[in-house]
Amino acid sequence: MSQPISFEELIHPLTAEHFFEEYWERRPVLIEGAPDRFAHLFSSKDMGRLLHYLRPPTPEGLLVVKGGSPAQTRWTNVDGSPQLKKVREAWRNGHTILINRLENLWEPVARLKAALQERLHHPIDTDLYLTPPDSQGFAFHFDVMDVFVIQVEGSKLWQVREPASYLPLPGEHYDIPQDKLPPLVFEAELRAGSVLYMPRGYVHAGRTTGQTSLHVSVGVNVITWVDFVAAAVSTARADKQFRKALPPAFLHAGADLQEPLQNLLRQLPGLLRLDDALGKLAEQLIVSKQPPPDEDFFTAEVELTPDSRLRRRAGVICRTAHGRGYAVLQYSGGRITGPEKIAPALDFVERNRAFAVRALPGDLNDREKVVLARRLVNEGLLERDASDEQP
Repeated sequence: MSQPISFEELIHPLTAEHFFEEYWERRPVLIEGAPDRFAHLFSSKDMGRLLHYLRPPTPEGLLVVKGGSPAQTRWTNVDGSPQLKKVREAWRNGHTILINRLENLWEPVARLKAALQERLHHPIDTDLYLTPPDSQGFAFHFDVMDVFVIQVEGSKLWQVREPASYLPLPGEHYDIPQDKLPPLVFEAELRAGSVLYMPRGYVHAGRTTGQTSLHVSVGVNVITWVDFVAAAVSTARADKQFRKALPPAFLHAGADLQEPLQNLLRQLPGLLRLDDALGKLAEQLIVSKQPPPDEDFFTAEVELTPDSRLRRRAGVICRTAHGRGYAVLQYSGGRITGPEKIAPALDFVERNRAFAVRALPGDLNDREKVVLARRLVNEGLLERDASDEQP
């Protein structure tokens, strides 16, 4: 299987540095590329197989919409699975087929998600839109996540307008009056191989003209400073003062709450721990999320020597933390905890994507390095480097 598209490849010819300085959370940008560069992600010819064999649930996983409204005819079976003939008929009548959370159904897209999440460290969802010619699936709206629209097949004409809300947060979405749209930023046609980035809040809508359009929408559900501060404050729960209940009838206490609140706020800075807050976010983002499986799920356990070369598996995020007497490595799908002695080696693994087992630093002999490396391979964090000589 081909390697997943990296973030740098997705935004090429822009550099990551230029993108983050000029566009990230600031303004939309249209990026053009070779027509076939996303062809491996999905094909319109795959849709029948996906609907028949994987049967995405409705309406959570599958929607059939036109102008923002679902199809009025019954197109599902009693168990909620799609009736293929009815879905095809609705599509021919101008309805868009929308597959939510495509990464849960289609491996190439799952690998794309893992690669982008590894680079950005923000949770990502992917949705697929298949729109027939001369149709529009949704009216003008805005999203509460940053979006990369990846045009896979055909083309779609997009209008992007000024933000309805500045960097809206989840729960701050509302319908846009279609007769009072914000000023136009630009209108452009996305063709196969193009990418449109839109920061959250920008009002937009897309419609097809003479061609069918297939695009994958990558939603970046950003972790904000509000989330980070909340994670940091939650680390104060170990302090007994913060574990006490608010007084009875506190909704009517009014000014009586001001003094105890100020007392707690004065104590708070001494209780906040950066590493604890990052660790809490890492638990939510990576530890509970399994990466895509190996190419050969039942491959034999690798035999390692100090000279064996390893590399981090694509799409796997890792982070280390350590203190007196312990060391922890959090990674996509789990964590490894060990004695403080292995902390330098775990830090090295976090910083380096490829290395020889012998290069692991710290007070470890060759046997201990091999044992640690084998565990990291068995846990799914590392794999044998393709350049390594096979035994």
